[in-house]
Amino acid sequence: MATLFIIGNGFDIYHGLPTSYGKFYAFAKKDLNEFQETFCLEVDEIEPWGDFENKLGEYDWELVYDAHNEIDVMDDSFRPSMVFGLEDELTEVTDNLISRIDEQFHFWIDSIDVKGANKKLNLDPNGTYLSFNYTPTLQWVYGISDNQINQIHGSVSGSEKLVYGHTKTMEETPELNENGDSNTTMFTEAEYAAKYPFHAFRKPVEQIIANNEQWFSALKGRIDRVVVIGHSLKIDLPYLKKINDVLSGVPWIVSYHTEEEQKKHMLRLRSIGLDIGSITQCQHDDLPKYL
Repeated sequence: MATLFIIGNGFDIYHGLPTSYGKFYAFAKKDLNEFQETFCLEVDEIEPWGDFENKLGEYDWELVYDAHNEIDVMDDSFRPSMVFGLEDELTEVTDNLISRIDEQFHFWIDSIDVKGANKKLNLDPNGTYLSFNYTPTLQWVYGISDNQINQIHGSVSGSEKLVYGHTKTMEETPELNENGDSNTTMFTEAEYAAKYPFHAFRKPVEQIIANNEQWFSALKGRIDRVVVIGHSLKIDLPYLKKINDVLSGVPWIVSYHTEEEQKKHMLRLRSIGLDIGSITQCQHDDLPKYL
């Protein structure tokens, strides 16, 4: 039976690897705590960055903007050059925020050693794998060949930048108002500089799917079932919708950890048009029976 395995972060956690975003918070606590207000966080939460990717979409650009904008255009000392200075200052501040989070994220992924993990599942060495993880667990622990794995968000062993982030959108002010007049002000560019981290941390899912169109299309007619292991079916749901569109009618086996997660999985799979009758759900510990 030709199987497409969809691998999420729960797969690595299941194998005892410290890849939860709670572990990332522990790793980069100093830097992340500094940005707590910027991302509407409370550091006294048990895991303030536990939902790391979604939290990046809660970036509060107005808070950052107001903290640096002390310009009073009505003051006699006001000069237009002050606005350019504000834009430069905000660009420096937001570039620093982005680079520090990105640097810590890459350092953390680099620090994860998969060599101590042991096999826990009987995975098909000839299967096709779509992995949302950055680690080489499939290669090191299971001996799966690189050419059978699409690590769609990049790999720690590769040279490309790792892809992570939120999928939210921001309502932007239109260029023109209802009368056809420009909404642009002298502060527009400075405001954009403050908003930049929201856009920089947005995962370009649509573009990634388009870039992998050939890989997705090649699944049609050669996959008999889909097995989802350790995936939250949340922020990356558009990829699964694409797979369902290509493999319509193919049965799915979906693992879950808790009953609450089981219910959420079913709702999310229904939202992408998956036929409920084609889904078999199983707890992680029961996975070996289905492989």
